[in-house]
Amino acid sequence: MLLLAAAAIPLVWRYGVDGFGYASLIALADLVFLDWKVRQEVAVSYRRYLPLTAVMAPLVAFPLLSFPLSLVMFAPAVVFLIVPSTRRQGIQQIMVVRSALSRRPVGQAPA
Repeated sequence: MLLLAAAAIPLVWRYGVDGFGYASLIALADLVFLDWKVRQEVAVSYRRYLPLTAVMAPLVAFPLLSFPLSLVMFAPAVVFLIVPSTRRQGIQQIMVVRSALSRRPVGQAPA
C-alpha cells in the first residue's frame, strides 16, 4: 500500500487518472516481493485455483470488447460449467471461500 501511495501521488498529479493505473502497475512489484517473502516462510500453491482463474480472466475482459467478440469471453465459463469435474471443483472452491468469509472474529458472541 505504501508503494502504491508513494507512486500514485506524483503520477496522478502528472498523468491524471491514467497515473493511478501506472502506480498500480508499479505496486505489483510490491505484491511479487510480498509473495516471495511469504513463500520463504510457508509453502503456498495456487495450482488448485488455476482452472477457476482461467475461467474468470476472460470474463474480466468482457466489457472491453465489442458485442460479437465479447460473447467469446463466455466460452471458458460455459466449458467449465459443462465438464462435471471442473464444475464440482469450482463449487468446492466457492464453498471454501464462503465459509472463510462467514467466520466470526475470535471472541465475538453469536447474534
